[in-house]
Amino acid sequence: MARTAKQVNPPAQEKVFDLARKSGILRSRDLEKKGLPSDYPWRLHKEGKLEKMGRGRYATHDAQLSEFHTVVQAALRVSHGVVYLL
Repeated sequence: MARTAKQVNPPAQEKVFDLARKSGILRSRDLEKKGLPSDYPWRLHKEGKLEKMGRGRYATHDAQLSEFHTVVQAALRVSHGVVYLL
C-alpha cells in the first residue's frame, strides 16, 4: 500500500514556511523544538510546496541560498563536526 500525505493545517503550514524562510534550510528536528510534528516538511514536499535538499532537510522553492549552502548542509548534517575550507 502506498503511503499518502495528509494535509497540513493552514496555521501550522504558515509556521513551517516562516521557519523555512528565516533559516533557509529547515530540518525536521527544528520543528520538534517548536512543538510541530516532524513529518510536516515531508508532507509539504509531497504537496509540492517545499523542496527536498537532502535527507531531513527542506527549503522553500524561492529560497535565496548562497554559494555556501553546501557548507551549511554539511554543518547541519554533522552538528558537532568541523568544516575545513581549502
